[in-house]
Amino acid sequence: MVTRTQPQNSLPESTIITLLKKILISMAMVSMERLVRYLSSFFIAFIFFQCSPKEENGVSLFSKNSPDISNEKMRNISADNAQISFENNGVFYQGKLFSGKLFRVDPQTQDTLKIESYLKGNRHGNWIQYFPGHVLKEFRTFDQGKKIGAFVQYFPTGKKQQAYHFQNDEYQGVASEWNESGVLIREMHYVAGHEEGSQKLFYDNGQVRANYVMKNGRRFGLLGTKNCVNVSAARLLN
Repeated sequence: MVTRTQPQNSLPESTIITLLKKILISMAMVSMERLVRYLSSFFIAFIFFQCSPKEENGVSLFSKNSPDISNEKMRNISADNAQISFENNGVFYQGKLFSGKLFRVDPQTQDTLKIESYLKGNRHGNWIQYFPGHVLKEFRTFDQGKKIGAFVQYFPTGKKQQAYHFQNDEYQGVASEWNESGVLIREMHYVAGHEEGSQKLFYDNGQVRANYVMKNGRRFGLLGTKNCVNVSAARLLN
């Protein structure tokens, strides 16, 4: 009778099974983390592309003079396509003004880094940008080359860095900025591209750096003070 002997350097069967279980659990956790990350980015992009550009507070973001695109042939093409050319008067594909989306990808991972929307050579529609690893970096909207709607930018950590609003290519409403720690460092108010109303700047530790009010081009308040008082009626150039 031949007796099978276990090699001296072999691990016990129970230990091997335990190690295999740990490896499988680790692989599952990594896969799940990646899945959640990609689904989160996809969900944000989906919501952005399907909803936000069309309306804001019930009002269309696009001007009444926006061109009719019902008969326009829309394409989805890599920005590295040799037939794409960027000229001063617009973006061209095969010698004609381009309509559709251009994709920019990471050359190593092939992850999407940027999606740009064009209409007849002009920036038109949603633009979205990612950090490597498909982490959302920023999104914004254009109408025939002009900035409109919300512009939001993030740090690689996922924390918000900037949040502005545009109307007809000009700042409109609140413009805010944060540092990497999440501390608000800037909160300005604009009307038609000009500062109007409360304006505040903060140091990285959150202390007030400037606090003043703009009214009809005049500044009321002092830089570096917490209490806003009328100390200047000088006309400011915007």
